[in-house]
Amino acid sequence: MSFSNVKGHAIFSLAVAIILSTAIYSEAQQFLEYDNGVLHLKLDLIRGGAIAYISTTGSTRNLVNIADEGRYIQQSYYAGKAVNRQAEGQSPSWSPWSWNPIQVGDYAGNRAKILASAKTGDTLYVKCTPMLWDMNNKPAEAEMEQWTILKANVLQVRCKLTCHRTDNIYGEGISNDQELPATYPISALSKLYSYFGAAPFTNATTNNPTVVNLSSGFWGRYTATENWMAFVDNTNWGMGVYNPTCTSFLAGMAGSPGGETTDGSTCYIAPVKKEILNKTSVYEYNYYVIIGAVSDIRSKVYALHSGATVSRSPHAAGIVTAKALALTLDNDRIVFHIACQGAYALRVFDAAGNTHAIYHGNDQGSFMLQRAMLSRGVYFAQLTSASGSVIKEIAAF
Repeated sequence: MSFSNVKGHAIFSLAVAIILSTAIYSEAQQFLEYDNGVLHLKLDLIRGGAIAYISTTGSTRNLVNIADEGRYIQQSYYAGKAVNRQAEGQSPSWSPWSWNPIQVGDYAGNRAKILASAKTGDTLYVKCTPMLWDMNNKPAEAEMEQWTILKANVLQVRCKLTCHRTDNIYGEGISNDQELPATYPISALSKLYSYFGAAPFTNATTNNPTVVNLSSGFWGRYTATENWMAFVDNTNWGMGVYNPTCTSFLAGMAGSPGGETTDGSTCYIAPVKKEILNKTSVYEYNYYVIIGAVSDIRSKVYALHSGATVSRSPHAAGIVTAKALALTLDNDRIVFHIACQGAYALRVFDAAGNTHAIYHGNDQGSFMLQRAMLSRGVYFAQLTSASGSVIKEIAAF
């Protein structure tokens, strides 16, 4: 994905014993889909399992722009320095460029390969080998996974990138802005809303900025202090994107208002955060897509935010607040809700000490683990600070 063009550990420890059951992932046709009576969702299995279709139930109007492989709602990451690889088939339009795996496909239309897919209740799971956006038919040395849960008018999405690069050309330890995620609503949703003020989560008046067009040279840059932005139509109904760990956002329009799902014109929203992705990094994050009126989008964001409230009083890093941790379990998944001050690591491991998942974050966040990812057995989770210190242990069950 491109930021400048349109592409056509403060902590504590938790020990939790969890009995898990196995599941088998199966291949599907072009779409893995789910309709819950409010929204109809489709993931495109020809294009990495990216979110390709969101409509209200009973409607055929897709709110996602899918004009080329650089759009959709998809994972897109950046690592290392920008490198000229034109001799290896890199597009001159995207040169020099950093290591940029994306979920759908590359600039030339070569598409990501699905490795696994599954539908379990209200959860859709996909795993793919992504493509390097700037290169012609060059699969990335990585896998992307995605768990999408549809509840009423809210999509909860967990993303995971696992890198196993062997190159030596991009360099290590370089911080890049990450699109978390790259979201392309149709340009018929042409009005932009958010909250940019100093009193977040108090129902203060929302902001409705003039939409920046990409023809100006770049997307608009915003500080969204409630962690969300939304594009809506003239009735103030549309699509919102919420990432509880991001206040920096990019947003704008390419082309003109009025475009639909396959038109060249599109809107764009990306929560943005600087992260270092190295050759063997594993990176995960969560975001939400909310369909509805601006007032409902904001209301849903407030409800999600209240589940992971962190004290902003000037405590030292590592102090656990009253709502520092919550754990939600159901038949299909385990969700860890974390609220602390500073960077943390959450490690899921078995009784033998073997690590099965590691999540990293700062301050508040939620991490979702599918039960089907793990074999039957007893598992534990440990939440620690960036320095590796354990501040608190609790036995949950």
